Amino acid sequence: AAPARDDSLRTQVVAVLADHDWGSGVSNVVVENGVVHVWGSVASPAVREAVRVAAENVPGVQRVVNKVVVLPRDALMFG
Repeated sequence: AAPARDDSLRTQVVAVLADHDWGSGVSNVVVENGVVHVWGSVASPAVREAVRVAAENVPGVQRVVNKVVVLPRDALMFG
């Protein structure tokens, strides 16, 4: 039942990130055997770290592989 557990963890991680404005930079979350992989782009190293900590604090998460990149704020603006 690992895939069902992984789906549940993914749902919880996505919900936690959605609770924070800074979580909007995360574009993809994949969970495999309790290991959370996150991708996206954020404005600062502090936000990148916050993404990792938020995901790690979800009960059942074994580890977080943080693939989020820090981009200059200008690069994150659209239009």
